[in-house]
Amino acid sequence: TTERPELEDFTWYVEDVYYDGLPEEAVPVADFESVMGGWKGLIIYDPEGEYDTGAMEFLNVSLAGSEKDLSLTCDWYLIFWLDEGSGYDETDMESGVYKGRWENNGLWASGAGTIRLTQFYQLNEKQYAIGTMDTPDGVPALIALVRP
Repeated sequence: TTERPELEDFTWYVEDVYYDGLPEEAVPVADFESVMGGWKGLIIYDPEGEYDTGAMEFLNVSLAGSEKDLSLTCDWYLIFWLDEGSGYDETDMESGVYKGRWENNGLWASGAGTIRLTQFYQLNEKQYAIGTMDTPDGVPALIALVRP
């Protein structure tokens, strides 16, 4: 998808999966080709509030390439700093490109930090992915993707 994400696209994550894990009826997606293409994304920085850098960043993610040589491209859209209560438009920022590979029904990709998408699944005719991001400054982050 190329449609820009909104917070409403991620209520499934911030209100449910983050706390309770995957829904029982979730169907794992293990096929690499099935996860390629465009996604709406959300990155939650400092989810436990340990670094006073809490933020929610909205972006579009594109997965391309092969199992052994994939690229994950982050098209930045908007970041909302929780402590400041303000958002910043990131549409003019250069996209972040991460290189990696598919393994164990998930992927890892490195660039400015490392992204690990560890679980892909399907539920109610939508696809979802969840994982973590190691940021260059060491602040932990969570990442969630969704597409119709």
